Parts: sequence; structure tokens; C-alpha cells
Amino acid sequence: MKARLAANAAIVNYPNLEFGLVKLQRGEALAAAEKVACSQFRLRDADKAGETVEEQRDSIVKEAFKLCKVAKRAAYEDVAFIPPTSNECERFSRP
Repeated sequence: MKARLAANAAIVNYPNLEFGLVKLQRGEALAAAEKVACSQFRLRDADKAGETVEEQRDSIVKEAFKLCKVAKRAAYEDVAFIPPTSNECERFSRP
């Protein structure tokens, strides 16, 4: 069962996308190939403009802590709702 549900199972067509989405959900750093595969989920600069207005309203202390975290990461869409491909296909491959 583990062999069919693993991230590197034979049923997975795009392993870089799979690993990239999992890393985005966990908040981990992406490898170069995973960044390319997940580039469709990256937010544009126009979407980030709304966030800057909200950040200005925060207190100075909150803003200082946010700058440490936000400055190092790229912004991506919420990918928590995307199930792994192997789990989706597992439903159809069972007899």
C-alpha cells in the first residue's frame, strides 16, 4: 500500500510538482525544479499590494517580527486544498 501512496509512486506523473506542493503546504524551501513546477501558484506583485496596506496598520513590534519572516519567502496561493495526485488516482485504480 505504501508503494502506491508514496510521493514517488509510479502513478505520479509530475514528482517535482508533487514535492513542491507538499513543501509549500509545510512551509519549507523549494528546490529549483520545484519552483519552476509550482510557478503557476506564485502570487503576482499586484496581489501582494493589498498585503502592504494591512501591514502598515500593524504595530511596530508586529511589523518587525513579520519582516523577518516575510522577507525571505515568496508568496504562493493557498495550496492546502490540493490533494496529492497519488491519493486522487488511488480511488480510481482500486478494483
